[in-house]
Amino acid sequence: MMRNKRRHGELSMSIQQAITWARDTTYDLWQINYLVQQRAPNEAPSKWLAPSQGWFKINSDAAFYENKHSGATASVIRYHRGSFHAAQARWYERGFDACLMEALACRDRLQLAKQ
Repeated sequence: MMRNKRRHGELSMSIQQAITWARDTTYDLWQINYLVQQRAPNEAPSKWLAPSQGWFKINSDAAFYENKHSGATASVIRYHRGSFHAAQARWYERGFDACLMEALACRDRLQLAKQ
C-alpha cells in the first residue's frame, strides 16, 4: 500500500515510523512464538463458558480467503444453559484482509444482538 501511496503523491511512512512498525511487529511475532512454546502439551483445550444465569452470550468468528479477497462472518447467541437462541452467517465478496473480516464479525455480532 505504501508503494501505491507514493506513486499517487501521498506522503509515505517516515523512517522512524517504519522502524517503530518493524519493532512492534517483531515483538508481536516473538510473543506469539513464546506463548506457543510455553503452553503445556497436555493442557486441555479451552471450551465454551456459559454466562451468568439470565444472560445471553454471543460468540462470533470470521474467515478470510486471501486468494479470493473474500470472507465470511458468523455469530451465535446462546442462553446461560447453552441452549440456542439465534445465529447468522454472512458472506462478503470483497475483503481487504483478515483483520477487516474480524472487525466485520464484531459489527455483525452487534447487529444480531440489536435484532
